Amino acid sequence: MNKTIRIATLIPVYNDEKYLEESIESIFNQKINSNITNDIFVCLNNSKDKSNDIVYNIYQKYNLFFERKNGCSLKKLEQNKFQGTTPTRNRMIHELAVYETNWQYDYIANQDGDDVWIDSLKLQKQIDYLEENKDVDILGTQYIGRIKNQNTDPKDYILLDRRPLDHDNCINWLFNGHNPIGNASAVFRRDLFTKIGGYEDLLPLTEDMWFWYKAALSGAGFANLEDDCLLYNVSNNPNYSPSYPLALKDIFCKILDARRKI
Repeated sequence: MNKTIRIATLIPVYNDEKYLEESIESIFNQKINSNITNDIFVCLNNSKDKSNDIVYNIYQKYNLFFERKNGCSLKKLEQNKFQGTTPTRNRMIHELAVYETNWQYDYIANQDGDDVWIDSLKLQKQIDYLEENKDVDILGTQYIGRIKNQNTDPKDYILLDRRPLDHDNCINWLFNGHNPIGNASAVFRRDLFTKIGGYEDLLPLTEDMWFWYKAALSGAGFANLEDDCLLYNVSNNPNYSPSYPLALKDIFCKILDARRKI
């Protein structure tokens, strides 16, 4: 008999009403084996739009008050004060520890309220890979893009840079100040959180990249699937600067250099 594999999928949401239903539905539409359960945690980050109604409607649609849909449950959290995506994601990690007393989840999956899993086998492919490759702790996928807040025709989707497939090339990307894994595509082992902690609250941007750097320093293994599994909403953040990932890279390299001298 196959062992039960438990996944928690984390979705921080801030005024994502335009995409939220599509985002959550793409998780419920995943084709996963019967031995896999997926608890979807949605945290409304002081959203002022119709995000709350959308979550409630999905509850009703699938009768989630009493049963699972395709192995999935849906659990809603709320914040009455906007705290940013990073503190929200960390709060969700804390809630997992409270909700699941013995931390019995095997894997954590990331998703954003405005992104979509476009391959119905995404999650199963990642779990199969991680179960077969115990040296890999973080597994992403390839993804394509669309311009946020535009009604983009599928034929106009944007081809984004291909992410490296193996661990060594992922580390090389980090050494060069590039992000090797798209955050909303990532699935990682739950033990990684207990080993390195959560995301850095003081980093409102590039928080995922610093999480990868911390994971690399801990000896974690990285990889990406070669399949396009995520539709990513592309937007220009006026607060973002290319200097951010380069600054993180410099810190990473200095820590490694200091370790070599010990």
